[in-house]
This record gives sequence, C-alpha cells and structure tokens, in this order.
Amino acid sequence: MPFRGPEIYVKGDYHYHCKVDGGFERFCGYEDIFYENERVYEWYFHGETVK
Repeated sequence: MPFRGPEIYVKGDYHYHCKVDGGFERFCGYEDIFYENERVYEWYFHGETVK
C-alpha cells in the first residue's frame, strides 16, 4: 500500500481521503477529494494480481 494515494492528504483547501480493504492479491477501495468541504471527486477501485 498505498494503491492509489495516502490515507489522508491535505493541501490548502483540498482534502484527499483513501480507504482500501484487502491486500495486494485482491483489493477494493474508495477515494474522494473535497474542496472547501464540498466533494468534487469520488472513485471506487479494485484489482488483483494477474497469474
């Protein structure tokens, strides 16, 4: 980890959050970005190793 970004990142009025469940072999997660307490982006992601 991290698969996409850190769990929390703040820069000025922007706040990024990322939550991941699972491990490298199989995982799913959700991330969102807020600007001044308004959500401006969200993304659900998942993945797994390819054999």
